[in-house]
Amino acid sequence: MPLRQLSNFLTVAECGSINKAATQLSITHQALRASMESLEKKLGCALFKRTHRGISLTPRGEKIAGDVRKIIAIASDWDKLDTWDGQTEVTVRMAGTSALLNSVLPHFVLQARRRYPNLVLELHETRMEEVFSLLVREQMPGVVGSVPPAREQQFRIIARKNSLRLEKVGADDYQVVLNRSHPAAAKSFLRLADLGQFMVAMYPQNGQNFHYLDIYRHFSPNMPFLCMRKQENILSVVASEKTVAAVFPKSAIARSSVWGETLVSLPVADFPMPGSIFLVHSEEDNLSSAERLVLSLLRDTLKDL
Repeated sequence: MPLRQLSNFLTVAECGSINKAATQLSITHQALRASMESLEKKLGCALFKRTHRGISLTPRGEKIAGDVRKIIAIASDWDKLDTWDGQTEVTVRMAGTSALLNSVLPHFVLQARRRYPNLVLELHETRMEEVFSLLVREQMPGVVGSVPPAREQQFRIIARKNSLRLEKVGADDYQVVLNRSHPAAAKSFLRLADLGQFMVAMYPQNGQNFHYLDIYRHFSPNMPFLCMRKQENILSVVASEKTVAAVFPKSAIARSSVWGETLVSLPVADFPMPGSIFLVHSEEDNLSSAERLVLSLLRDTLKDL
């Protein structure tokens, strides 16, 4: 479990209040409460009990708090020596949005593995709407792709409230994915009028969350759209049927050896769909040397997307 989560547990215990501890830690009340509930679930016991003065530790919580103080003291000494030499096995946990984890990050993982055989990456895939709550709760670095301008401001507010950095590392615009054998695939860009010749394949769950939903009404009204639950299934259909198209972040096929020869993604000139890629992480001083290394490798992987 993250060291910061244990440290936050001690702060709550000392303050006797989630609200006071959240203020002291400069994080939201909701995030801190969720973190403490997650810690109790991991440990399999109640750590706090309510009193007329607020909250206090249970007997089991008192025992665990004593152990945590020892752990924090030891870790403080470790921080002074935290220079990973690459010779010992170390695990770095990180989260990311599905499109990036399924397409770009496999290349990053392979490169990291070749250069640092003892670096173990524990990847947590999640949707954009959920990724920030996971990053705040678990205190791990993450990467979020295809963030539209309107959502970027919302994410910056969440990051600032929870002492996280939101670092832009590249563009990840939505584009229309076509079969290379279709004549339109030879163009440099599409226009809305071009979309009427295609049946569209899409995620059913994206209906209420997709930020550029209006694009779908420009596809063929005479052909029903296809609903599928996995990105790979949609791309497979587009690769085999040249009359089917899809709307995806350009990262979905940008570096894919699987789809690069059969698919192409094109922007829509009169319906721009901008998006960005962001790294989300604590301040550099709060990161381990292995986490800083992983973030550096990610920057190199993503900046040229």
